[in-house]
Amino acid sequence: YIRLRILHLQLTNYLSILRIQVLYSAFNSILKLIQLVLLINTIALSQSEDNVVNWPYPVFEHLTLADGLPENSVVSIFQDHLGYLWLGTQVGLVRYDGYNIRDYQPKQYDSLKNTWGSTTGTMYEDKMGTIWIGTLKGLDRFNSATDRINRFRPDPDNPSIIIPDSINCIIEVNDGNLLIGSSKGLYLFDSKHQRFSHIYYKKSIYSKSVSAFLEDRFSRNVYIGTDNKMLVFNKDKHVLTDDDKINKLIPTIGSINSFCKSENDLIWIGHSMGLTKLDLQSNSVRHYQVITSSFYNELYCFHQV
Repeated sequence: YIRLRILHLQLTNYLSILRIQVLYSAFNSILKLIQLVLLINTIALSQSEDNVVNWPYPVFEHLTLADGLPENSVVSIFQDHLGYLWLGTQVGLVRYDGYNIRDYQPKQYDSLKNTWGSTTGTMYEDKMGTIWIGTLKGLDRFNSATDRINRFRPDPDNPSIIIPDSINCIIEVNDGNLLIGSSKGLYLFDSKHQRFSHIYYKKSIYSKSVSAFLEDRFSRNVYIGTDNKMLVFNKDKHVLTDDDKINKLIPTIGSINSFCKSENDLIWIGHSMGLTKLDLQSNSVRHYQVITSSFYNELYCFHQV
C-alpha cells in the first residue's frame, strides 16, 4: 500500500510538472506569435514610412508623333465623364485613353473635313455629354459617339449673323445654354434655337477680351475674367454687371487668365501681374509674386491638387 501511495504521489507530481511544461510551451508559442506579428507590423510600418519619405519623383511619359499625335503642340487638355483625355492641337483633335491615341483628322473623318485648321483653344463638356470645342475660327459641337461635328463659323458675306471666333472659354448656364468668352467679347449661345447673341454691359455690347469663367456655387452666377477687371454674369437675367464688393477689394488687377476656387471657398486668380487670393467671406485679399526674382510674373493657369 505504501509503495502504491508513493507511486501515486510520484505520478501526480509528474502530471503536474507535465501540465506546467505544456502551459509553458503554449505560453512560449503565443509569445513568439505575438512577437512575430509585432515584427511584421513594424516592418510594414517601416516600409510604409519609407515609401512616403522616399517616394520617387513623378515619371512623365511623353506623347509624340511616334505615338500618334498629329503634331507635337498640345495647347489644351480636357477629361470627359468617361475618363478619356481630349488633346487639342494646332491641326486637330486627339482622344487618349491612357494606352492608345485616336486622331480625329479631317483626312480620316469626312464629317470633320475642313473643321479644324486652327488651334483648339478650349474644350468643355455639357450635362448631356456633348463636347464643345472653341477654336480661333469659331465653335464646334462634337458628338464622340457618332464622330460627327456641327460647326459654327462667322460668315463674312452675312455679318448680321452673330457667331464668335477666337474662343477662350466656355461654360454651361441655365437651360443648356452656353456662355462663351472670346477675345472679342462675351456671347450667349441658345442651344434650342442654335443662335448666338451679344451680352451687354452698361447698355453697350461688351467687346473686351474674356479669358476665364468661374461659377459661384452659392449664387450660381458666373465670375468673368477680363482685361484688368472681374465682372459678374447673372445667369437668370443674362446681365453682366460690376460687383462693388470685389471692386473695393481689388480695384486694380492685371489681365485675368484663369480662376480656381479652393475647397474652403477662396478664389484664386491668375493674371498678368501674378497670383491673387480673394476671400469674400472675410473681405480680404492677398497678392503673390509667382517669380520673385523676375520682372515677368504672368500666371496663365493653375489647378488645386
